[in-house]
Amino acid sequence: MRYRVSLFAGLLFPLFILSQSAPLPLNFKSYAIKLCVAKDESLVLTTKAGEVGLAKSKQSEWRRSEPGDTKELFGLTLEQPNFFNKDTGFVSGYINSDGKYDIIYHTINGGEKWRAIGFGQSGWIDDAINLDNGEAWLSVAGSGIAYTSDHGFTWKKLKIPEVKQRFTNIFFNSRHHGIIGSLWNLLAYTNDNCKTWILLPTPLDQKAYSKTSKDSRPAFNRVAIVDDLLLVKQEELVFYTKRDSINWIWLKQYDDFYTDPANSAVYLKTTKGNIIRTDNDLNPLHDYNNVINGYDSKCKNGSLFIVSKDRIQQLDPDNQITSYLFTINGESNVEPVTIGYTGTGTIGVLNGKAYSQKEYNGKWDHIFDFPFPVDDGSLSLDQYNLILYDRNDDSLFYIDLSGKEVLRRSKTKMIADFCKEGIKELRFNKGSQGCFHHYQDELSYNRQNGIFISQGEESTGSKHKANLPDNEEEINDMEIIDFVSKIPSLFHKANRATIGDLGFTEQDYKQCKQDILDFKESLQSKKKKATKFSFYKNNIDFDRLLSLVDSIKYLDPQRLNKSLYDLEDVWSTTTFWTGFQLINNKSEVLSVTSRYYGGNSFYFPWIISLNGYSFTTTNIEVNRFLEKVYPSFLGEKDPVAVLHILVQKLY
Repeated sequence: MRYRVSLFAGLLFPLFILSQSAPLPLNFKSYAIKLCVAKDESLVLTTKAGEVGLAKSKQSEWRRSEPGDTKELFGLTLEQPNFFNKDTGFVSGYINSDGKYDIIYHTINGGEKWRAIGFGQSGWIDDAINLDNGEAWLSVAGSGIAYTSDHGFTWKKLKIPEVKQRFTNIFFNSRHHGIIGSLWNLLAYTNDNCKTWILLPTPLDQKAYSKTSKDSRPAFNRVAIVDDLLLVKQEELVFYTKRDSINWIWLKQYDDFYTDPANSAVYLKTTKGNIIRTDNDLNPLHDYNNVINGYDSKCKNGSLFIVSKDRIQQLDPDNQITSYLFTINGESNVEPVTIGYTGTGTIGVLNGKAYSQKEYNGKWDHIFDFPFPVDDGSLSLDQYNLILYDRNDDSLFYIDLSGKEVLRRSKTKMIADFCKEGIKELRFNKGSQGCFHHYQDELSYNRQNGIFISQGEESTGSKHKANLPDNEEEINDMEIIDFVSKIPSLFHKANRATIGDLGFTEQDYKQCKQDILDFKESLQSKKKKATKFSFYKNNIDFDRLLSLVDSIKYLDPQRLNKSLYDLEDVWSTTTFWTGFQLINNKSEVLSVTSRYYGGNSFYFPWIISLNGYSFTTTNIEVNRFLEKVYPSFLGEKDPVAVLHILVQKLY
């Protein structure tokens, strides 16, 4: 099922919808998910939000467990689960204990009960690794290594080569050989359980890659020992070397790797998303296709286990791929998935039931069972506190908070009926919302005698300097009628933007190439120079980048729109919006809105909403309408900046 969260703030803010294709595993709130697979192949998941889920096996039901106090607004931050078997293990991360961060939560009954155990140091546990025999190592930021040999009951401190470094990736094996990698280009090796350390030259030190991402941190993302080889991932690039003579070699076709302390197997992930199982000399043994994208992956007992939004996938040494869907124990404390907010609290849904929650992290109260199955499709809450169920066909169902179905609509008929009623008002608005501000500027037009006449601009909310640009006092009725006739087509996936719609000129393509060359030149200059184009990757192949500029001209709509729907990678608590509303003679409102932080010259994608139903599109007819009726509304933004993003996404 797909859930949509609708946020409303009176009439000041336009409709805002966040979409995800399915709830997270066990309805977790955090996407920062870590997986542990024990020797008996019991499974544990943790998140940075302090959530824990456990299963005795791949086929077993999952249940949630709470190791700490979840009532606090800022609770546990869990970096890693480490379990020796289905009963005994611990979770670690950033756990407060009377002002110190010196404990883990430990269990001997599979998470039924947890006990706080001190590990003798205070600091953020950045990474942890364990053996099956009860040994484990914790990397404690700014302090050292915490080591246990009795399944986590007692701990002692081992030294690290540099306490000012954060060693966020560690690896130890049963011979007590270990390798640790820091955020700042420090790599160290021990062959005597941390009594002595050898500082190793890094791939960056040996110039095994060209650091074309000048501002990025030279961090290690993963480290491992495989027999007489060392494997590391630095700045998202994978390298290997012999242990006795450090000479880092870039594995260009791979972007990640997985093994365990026993080296029961080695798996390499290709840049195309396939998984290759290799021998311990990294010679390919088998190529696994149709591998899911996961939040985390762990190697154990010769298999690779991958956790995704709804299943565990296992790649085994017999070259088989099997998947195990998450199933939940009916008595397990799994929280509903939030679909919206009312004036009195949060509305959530779980297993065909609706719940309300009055206080943050408070108790969920069951309010009703849905009158029909809602396993397929999506659920959201509209501005009238009605739950909207979109069955992914032509039907929409509106259910009030008592569980009564109050309305059923055909999408096609609803949109057609809106258009037939005629438009009486047109509103243009721009605004912004953040932690400490909210404002909106709106220019409205009313229809009088076949002409839309300006009613002036109105500003609401916080003080701000922005104003809407000037526009004509009158808008021709025919322009509105023409656009309304195209509204049904806006709700069809087939009517997406094409390269021809975007109108890039030969000068735009030429300028894009020049911007790439300027960026290349800036990397070679000793003096830092700002450039229009920048790309935060290392080992950039500039010849390939330049050739991709020409390939954009021939992009098919599917590949093009995959990028156009995701033109902005920046996330911020501050959001801007630009859009307009058409109000028909029945006072129904059709809203067309673009929400962004940095924005792009096309304002893609547009979110079109009517009676709670929303659709996301890149249909160029929206832009063409605005160019006709309000030419200065979207402003002047450089379309070449969109070319920059397209080239980066194709790379």
